[in-house]
Amino acid sequence: MGDAATSRGTIWLRCLALAVFSALIYFPGLTNHGLTNWQESVRLVVAREMHERDAWLVPTRNGEPYLAKPPMIYWVQRGLATFRGERAFTSELELRATVAIFGVLGVLATFLVSRKLLEDERAAWWAALTLGIGVLYVRSSRIGELDVLLVPFVVTAIGCVVLAWRAREESGRTRWPLLALAMIAAVGATMTKGPPALLTIGIGGFASAIAWGTLQAGGSFRFVPRLVAGSIGAALLVAASVRQMASFNDAVGVVIFAVMGSGLAVALLLALQARSVVRWWPLVVRTHPWVVLGVPVLVFLGWGRLVSRQIGPEKLAALAQTELDDNLRILVAESPVNNLGFLVYGVAPLGLLGLVALGMIVARRWRAAAGVFSIAVWLVLGFVAFSTLGKGVARYLTPLWPAIAMLSGWCISGLLARADDSARKRLTWLLAVVVLIAGAAQSWWYADGRERYHSARSARDLSFELPRRVPGFNASRCGTYLFESPDMEYYLREPIEEWGKAPKRLPLDRLRREVAASPEPYILLVRRPTPEVLAKYGDAREQLGEAGLLVAEVIDLGSIHVQPPGRAPIEGWRLSADDSGENP
Repeated sequence: MGDAATSRGTIWLRCLALAVFSALIYFPGLTNHGLTNWQESVRLVVAREMHERDAWLVPTRNGEPYLAKPPMIYWVQRGLATFRGERAFTSELELRATVAIFGVLGVLATFLVSRKLLEDERAAWWAALTLGIGVLYVRSSRIGELDVLLVPFVVTAIGCVVLAWRAREESGRTRWPLLALAMIAAVGATMTKGPPALLTIGIGGFASAIAWGTLQAGGSFRFVPRLVAGSIGAALLVAASVRQMASFNDAVGVVIFAVMGSGLAVALLLALQARSVVRWWPLVVRTHPWVVLGVPVLVFLGWGRLVSRQIGPEKLAALAQTELDDNLRILVAESPVNNLGFLVYGVAPLGLLGLVALGMIVARRWRAAAGVFSIAVWLVLGFVAFSTLGKGVARYLTPLWPAIAMLSGWCISGLLARADDSARKRLTWLLAVVVLIAGAAQSWWYADGRERYHSARSARDLSFELPRRVPGFNASRCGTYLFESPDMEYYLREPIEEWGKAPKRLPLDRLRREVAASPEPYILLVRRPTPEVLAKYGDAREQLGEAGLLVAEVIDLGSIHVQPPGRAPIEGWRLSADDSGENP
């Protein structure tokens, strides 16, 4: 009893230490830097509008339904605002606090799940620290993107499912508490990001059971059937992706697709052998995927049904199709190349050891303990899924970073176990220094450095400066040319129209009519015509002139806001309509 109590005390102490350490990285200076990222700006605009309307069900942006993602991140922001006593407004504080809280929870979930899967306290400790200082993981916990909310949900769900099928294999028992917890976590993940979250849980939890049963069955085929299956798999993926090949990165991506297709075909061939099915079928069936994954699907569909009643089924279908077209990109040639970089960089610096560990597992023909094996499957099949179905965006890989961190912790623990006392102490101190320096540097950067050196990347100062520079400034008569600025929507509390070429932007002939219809000044925000801007976008003044618009005044706004390429400063152009009759 004493040892158990001591062990529990140690676990809670370590959890407290990890929570404090991560909080010191993620929480300082939450609102010191203005909104920068498009994603965080939109999440805050939508949350504020929901809070002002006292709406919980249908996210909206500028009064229109905005169903890009389920409402979990908006619910949390609203909850924090209500807790603070703010009844009609959500601010940068609620948004940044939301991702910071879930960043800390992700680190804690990684530690607790790693303890069970790796069965090694030291490995779990280093896994949590690896994730906690990961470069892109810290960024996700400091910038208001919703993907970091997935981490505690996905890690918990996968961990519980793996422990459930391991218990079934070892004792024949169904661990219903684990499955119930997995289901609850899966619901949270689904209401955060929808089907992609369930795909990750299905891969890490249930596909790993199939892979483990196949490995334990020890089945094999002769060389020729494997060669044929691998060749067919490679040919199918190459044929589907090679048409998009336009650069060296695309060519490398096609080669990676060939390797993926070959490996998947051979693995599927082995998994469908009778002796393999006999091993993995009970593991999967008795961990009840139709409950763990089915209930979240029903919750998600139920939310959709309620939304449909409010906005109409046609509108819901159109919005869903838009999101599907934007996010589902099958076999984009450059996607696996981009994703490899994001895997390496996502939990750097210590995360590099996770990829080394994965290489060791593959080299050993996947011979590893069940927990380590399931983490490796989670990582590899997750990478395959996001590379074949996505467009190669860093934040999409967020649910895979804990898997790399766990393998890193396993690798570090193995290195420490094999070292003698003197070498173990030196290595431990070296790792501790890396963790402290990386954590302190990133905490400073997001708390102070970004605003000190890159304040112009946010439109906050620009939004406050425009009314001072432009007499009679009216935010409803302000727009941007060839760039979008939802952060200005937040700060100016007005929709900011985006003009340019249709169909993605509003047409210039409509802008001319709007300028001509009112004597009030219309301010168009345009990149300063630097050589980089002219090369990429052409001459904005000339394009406006062709549409019958004249630049009556150029308002120099200094360099308080910049846009790529080349971080070109933004200028304000007061427009007038050309009534000479020479232009439409």
